[in-house]
Amino acid sequence: MINKIKPLLQSRKVEERLQAVNILSKRSKEEAVPLLLPLLRDPSSYLLVKVVRLLCEMAETTILADFFALYDWIEENPSKRDPNCEIRGEIIALIGKNRALNAVDCLYRALHTVQIEAQTDVSIQLRANAALLLADFHLQGLLADLSIMLFDFEPNVPVQTTNEYRYAKMLTRQAAAKGIGIYGDPSGAAVLAVKLKYPDQEVPEVLVECMDALVALEDPRAKDWIMPYLEHEDPYLVATAATVLSVQLKEEAISILVEALRHPMPEAQTALVYTISSIRSKKTTIILRQLCTHPSTAVRKIAGQLV
Repeated sequence: MINKIKPLLQSRKVEERLQAVNILSKRSKEEAVPLLLPLLRDPSSYLLVKVVRLLCEMAETTILADFFALYDWIEENPSKRDPNCEIRGEIIALIGKNRALNAVDCLYRALHTVQIEAQTDVSIQLRANAALLLADFHLQGLLADLSIMLFDFEPNVPVQTTNEYRYAKMLTRQAAAKGIGIYGDPSGAAVLAVKLKYPDQEVPEVLVECMDALVALEDPRAKDWIMPYLEHEDPYLVATAATVLSVQLKEEAISILVEALRHPMPEAQTALVYTISSIRSKKTTIILRQLCTHPSTAVRKIAGQLV
């Protein structure tokens, strides 16, 4: 079998090399890995992605050095060798999985990678993933990088509308907020509080991550920054704020959420009632029964169903 695979691996035709990789994917790692390693410089980025993913499954820690060298090789000509940042994404995921502290440099390079292909920032997911992996390594000084990323709106490509501007770097800002929570530095609460207090044009998805991160940091003042969102015009943010407060405050949150039922939107009221019902307390059933006579039709309906 090996004698049949080797000519395919050395073929100039991508389809034949791909055929060999597919065959090797069904062989033992002892047999497959030595044959796959030479393909880490394959000129086809499509094939290279498949080889890297297969080697990650088969070898992991035994060939980390080969992956670090591959990362360097890709960065010499990233547009040709990794046009969608997929290969580098696989490499940093392997670094995170194996807690490879000797490869932190790769993660920092990924964090600051900006690669534009056909007027598209193809590196945004790479940067977001690098932020989360670095946060999990708890490296000194990372909070500054995450804080800058959290407030970075400026698109790396031209945008036409305000909405495109707001969402262009949503993924990296989400990762930055979540990463601050994972990182665990209490000082990060101040950064999150500023974002929640002065959201400017921030999108709901990022604000939600900020709320969750504040609770993860167990900041005693988290309630002060989250409660105002119970009055927000976006029901999604109201629902998230309610859920986060219920997790943090437990029974204490019930009276706050009942007070928030003054919200004019039925969707927000519905979310608030559901959150109240999720709080494990003797008071919950009593409150739900009281809400059956609430002035709002939406509140009465949901409370009646839940009772």
